[in-house]
Amino acid sequence: MKEYLLLFTIGPVQSFIGNSRKMRDLYAGSFLLSYLILHTSNVVVTSKSDIIINRLIPAIAPDKAPSAPNRILLKVSFSDDQCVKGRSFITGRLNELSHNMGLEVRSEFKNIYEAIFKKYNIVPEANVLAQLKDFPEVYWAYQEYSDKDDFEKITSKLQAVKSLRPFSQTAENSGRKCSLFPEYNAVFYKSQNGNKPNYIDPYAIEFTGGKNMFYALKPGEGLSALAFIKRMLYCIHDEKFKKYQYNTDIISVAYMLLKDRFASDIKGKALLKELCPEAAEAIFDLQNGFVLSEDEYEPKDISAAQELFAFMNGKKISPYYAIVKFDGDGMGDLYRICSDTQQEQLSKDIGKFAGLVPDIMKKYHGMCIYAGGEDFLGFLPTGQAIPAIMELREQFQKTVHHPLDAEKKLTFSAGIVFAHLMPPLENVLALTDEMEQMAKNNPSKDSFAITVSKRSGTEVKVCGRFGEGCETLKAIYKISELIRSDILSVSSVYALLSVLDELTKNHEQLKEEMLKPLIISSICSQACKKANDEKNAEKIFALFKQYDCNIHKFIAALEIAAFLGKEEFSCITESML
Repeated sequence: MKEYLLLFTIGPVQSFIGNSRKMRDLYAGSFLLSYLILHTSNVVVTSKSDIIINRLIPAIAPDKAPSAPNRILLKVSFSDDQCVKGRSFITGRLNELSHNMGLEVRSEFKNIYEAIFKKYNIVPEANVLAQLKDFPEVYWAYQEYSDKDDFEKITSKLQAVKSLRPFSQTAENSGRKCSLFPEYNAVFYKSQNGNKPNYIDPYAIEFTGGKNMFYALKPGEGLSALAFIKRMLYCIHDEKFKKYQYNTDIISVAYMLLKDRFASDIKGKALLKELCPEAAEAIFDLQNGFVLSEDEYEPKDISAAQELFAFMNGKKISPYYAIVKFDGDGMGDLYRICSDTQQEQLSKDIGKFAGLVPDIMKKYHGMCIYAGGEDFLGFLPTGQAIPAIMELREQFQKTVHHPLDAEKKLTFSAGIVFAHLMPPLENVLALTDEMEQMAKNNPSKDSFAITVSKRSGTEVKVCGRFGEGCETLKAIYKISELIRSDILSVSSVYALLSVLDELTKNHEQLKEEMLKPLIISSICSQACKKANDEKNAEKIFALFKQYDCNIHKFIAALEIAAFLGKEEFSCITESML
């Protein structure tokens, strides 16, 4: 008997998921790739075959996790009688199996887009179908299996195959480009003020969608066929999608912030239900003094938004939100040195963790975009981000066990971005990737990198280690909570920051004994003194100690804490003070 490893993957991943205008686009891209992998791997496992096929990855029950790694790893066994037929027989059967998986992926994708077209009575022209025919890309590699080093070999082989990806020149004429995938022309659009978008192709389809589809496209927006399928994927939520835990609650960042704000306000929650989730941005438009246009919002939603805004009575909702992204430290290396049994168990642990993530995110009023493999991407209200990331890390360490050393805890590194609603989502996602990479570049790993991307264009960045008990991250959160609760004056913190900024112009380092009295003096000398000011100053000094008395990192961390504190938090979780 001979055994072979077969590694199969689909793509593109980053561009297909990341090229998004809405949170729903982002989620749909991630879900679709995950669904196609899970569907195809299940077809392979349950299909009749003369060869023995054992699925190693994804080694999870598809109804237990919302996402899956973007790959299928199989161990394929050939009997002695089959081996006698020679290498050409074996490679032929492996290529056939891989080819059939590719056909299954594209066939299921075709079923999906045909269902969307049918639902809206769309008869696509050849130009529309041409944009879909080569999606998704499929790649595979195989390697005879003799020891655990072969896992690393097959990974390298697949990377080599992907580096030779075929390139086909687009045959499309110049014209209006898709707002998500600019390599394609827009073939679906929505008029603005009764006018077609400029340079739109004559065969492009105007899509209004009929009832309940007013917000599917923005006025003047143009989408390629691929972008349209992402945007409308939620409309075919049927039994097969339910099996894979398709989340129909993924709406928009703005609506997430509104739900968080009114989570414990009975009347506010009731008024919010009258507002279409797709129209949540209307509240922020009103906050900014804009007049709501019937070109952008339906009349009933304009009325609902105005009523809710009046109920707020001048109180504003923070337009800032958080994106959190993390990836397991050293997981690729760990997979490569594990046996197939250990690798399978690790995959099961990761799948179990992924199944827990949506409930954790829901607890903090956030949205899980994907939790596939050891990586994660999610959106959270500003005030909920730090408690959520700490609980996710705690659960990760409880659930995902080191396959070679039971005493050793696995860790992850995370990027956390606090951003304003206005910048394009694509830009914020790119910044989140940058922060995650900054965290992973920390030699000790087990790190986080935070940035506040202000509406003004300025950014504040700081990196730190989670460590035992997440003490550094907790210190930032404690200070922000003191400010939010009006226990600590935000003006005193900014006054301290101003003093520190001046001092650092002349001193690279400030000694511990110099800074402590400075903090206490700054906090306690403010006109509006608070109770326990000295105790609060000690908590600020504790943050300085967490950064090993590095004044520059301390200033950045304190500035982030001050920013978070002064933003209006709502529905704060159980106090961690």
